[in-house]
Amino acid sequence: MLGGGAGTLILRAIPFAIIISLFILLGCRISPEVRGAPTASVPHTPESDSRVVAPTFKPSYSYPTPTVRPTPGSMTTTATINSVSIGETTPLACPPHGNLALRFLAMLNPKQGFALDMAGRLLRTTDGGNEWQATGAAVTPSLSPAVAVVQPNTVVITGQHNAREVVLFASVASGSVHQVALPTTVQSVSSVSFLNSRAGWIMANVVGAMGSEGFDLFQTTNGGTTWTRIASANPYETAPGQPPFGGDKSGISFRNLSVGWLTGSYNTLGTYFFFRTGDGGRTWRSQSLALPPGYQYDRPQLRTDPPQWFGTQAGILPITILANPPALIFYTTHDGGSTWLPTIPIRSSAVNSRFPWSFEDAQHGWVTNGSLIWKTSDGGLHWIVIQPTINLSAVHRLEFVNTEQGWVVLSGVDCHNGQVLKTIDGGRTWTTLIAHLTS
Repeated sequence: MLGGGAGTLILRAIPFAIIISLFILLGCRISPEVRGAPTASVPHTPESDSRVVAPTFKPSYSYPTPTVRPTPGSMTTTATINSVSIGETTPLACPPHGNLALRFLAMLNPKQGFALDMAGRLLRTTDGGNEWQATGAAVTPSLSPAVAVVQPNTVVITGQHNAREVVLFASVASGSVHQVALPTTVQSVSSVSFLNSRAGWIMANVVGAMGSEGFDLFQTTNGGTTWTRIASANPYETAPGQPPFGGDKSGISFRNLSVGWLTGSYNTLGTYFFFRTGDGGRTWRSQSLALPPGYQYDRPQLRTDPPQWFGTQAGILPITILANPPALIFYTTHDGGSTWLPTIPIRSSAVNSRFPWSFEDAQHGWVTNGSLIWKTSDGGLHWIVIQPTINLSAVHRLEFVNTEQGWVVLSGVDCHNGQVLKTIDGGRTWTTLIAHLTS
């Protein structure tokens, strides 16, 4: 009995042993997560915490897609720059002998505009820049004269005439130019802002020092017949609300008779020079801005330039990131400048890049660093990168009047100095403008 019983027990144990062996074998193939075993923990480091890592924009032409704060009342949007491969560009040929060279160009529409030639003569065109007529007005030549374009038909230019600072009001409607003299205390003008042909301001340079720059602010309400000094930035006047003497100034811009901005840069890192007035320029107060995405921790040196306005509420504020590599970013407003929201930085791989830019309205704009052109149709939230067919590294002024037609003026010491190029396809192809003086 015992023998028979033991044999039966052994026979019954064999299947059970086989089953246990199968489970052991299968268990070796099951992942720890499925078996419920604990997984290895990952040490916590700041680099692995997305809450403390700022978004970065590397100096390439293929960017990540950072989230941009939406315009008040709109849905959340993202900003992107389409990537482009960098290829060879055609070397720019010298213009034909006798071609008109220009220092400055301001086109108000596809046909009409004004320019200063190398001799400082103010010229007018009515055919898009091929033929130019002398207006009879002239100023001492300057590469970057203080200019204000008052849409839809007036250009205001400052300069010296017979050793006296003057303002030229040029109208494309009539072709006439009206010249007025500035106060004798004004030695040079660094910036000008006009609302119309009668109301405007000029920033006149005075004493300066390393990292500091003084100026007198003058206002006219009668087209320059009389001027009133309404504010001064110098080390001797420290009344509350006076504009600061410290900092390098880049210009002024007024939205109406009361509200305006003063822009520039400080030597300190991560600090904006951005001042606002609400009483026509008599007193000023610093207006805060958020650092752009990707720069909250780097805190680079920044330079603000005067805002450009499109109506009474919409405007753009260009800010240059003085880093290595440099970058340009546009802040936008849709509430008259009470709030400014950053778009995506446009970066360059060249250390000393400049960023000439042009906006025809609050939505459509162009920027170049000499090798590429960036184009936006939504106020800087998205950019299309265009590789032009020729080298534009010598561009010092960019001018677009619609989505297809634009001009650039070149500077330098070679045959291209003063050369004007034109595009009719939005910036992809450029041809030398064969310009000549007809009278």
